[in-house]
Amino acid sequence: MQDKTWKNPGDENHLLDHIVFVGGAPRSGTTFAAKSLNLHPAFVAAIDDHVYECWGLYYYRKRSGLVQTMRSRPLAAEEAREILRTHLVVNDQLVGAATSDKTKGFPPAAKNLSFFPGSVPSQWENNLVRHSIPLAQFSKPWRLCLKSPEISFVLPQLASNFPGALFVLVYRPIEEIAESMYRKGNCVKRLPVYHKRWIDEKTMAGELIPPPGVPVQWENLWQTATDFQRCVIYAASYLRGILEGVAELAAGRYFIYNHVDLRNTPQRIFQSLAQFLHVEASGFQMAQTRLKTDKPLIDEHLKKEYIAVEDEMELNTIMRQLESITGSI
Repeated sequence: MQDKTWKNPGDENHLLDHIVFVGGAPRSGTTFAAKSLNLHPAFVAAIDDHVYECWGLYYYRKRSGLVQTMRSRPLAAEEAREILRTHLVVNDQLVGAATSDKTKGFPPAAKNLSFFPGSVPSQWENNLVRHSIPLAQFSKPWRLCLKSPEISFVLPQLASNFPGALFVLVYRPIEEIAESMYRKGNCVKRLPVYHKRWIDEKTMAGELIPPPGVPVQWENLWQTATDFQRCVIYAASYLRGILEGVAELAAGRYFIYNHVDLRNTPQRIFQSLAQFLHVEASGFQMAQTRLKTDKPLIDEHLKKEYIAVEDEMELNTIMRQLESITGSI
């Protein structure tokens, strides 16, 4: 489907005018969303690791990037765009495009071109392949896909600084997200993630320091919660960020869906997503074949820990509010 707004092919500024930002809580389905877009003929995802993060948006190891800068101070549009431009464009090439049919024939990206020293290759996949695409190739009606869960906290700022951008936002039940975080924290050995990292982040007085995005009213709970409950707090913080952010966006700027709905009725969700993005739904057929539909199992003791904070955090209210805006196009 031809994008009638496309003009000035090869212009890096125009590249930044046609971004689809993908966000949502970590472990909620954002990686699958970005991979699904990358498989569609209309989109190219720029990535920095195997979970399809764009570290120009947020680099987790150093907690740096565009999102963190937006958290610290107001940004003019050109400064925000320059941060991404510096990360994504080198010598009139988009560097770091994820492998797909669209990158066939384009050379692998040099591993030292990342904006963040030491950020490529991935810590888990030293053989991660990314490609360099000449900007002139974007004379085709492609949109650039950039994914980071952290955009959930700065949706209005991104929408203002990138007026041509669209937002695809993903969530699933908070207990599912938290269980996945907890399990990942226990199984990743090479570096601490989630609760394994948080337990080492303390003040001089020995108090735990909540990670960015956790609301002030949950900071005391962060001190007394179990490891799993901190995963619940962290997951819910992203979903609150989404709710607060989309309240300031025009309805036509974002599409939000529950990953559980995608598992259950993928054709319906992909059809709605295609309608929002003004592309052919048939382009998501390959993504649909790669969707895992298994419902995660949550141990009974984790369910009890979830229930113990459910009312205090008003988790059911958060989920109801999300459901009320699901499918917004």
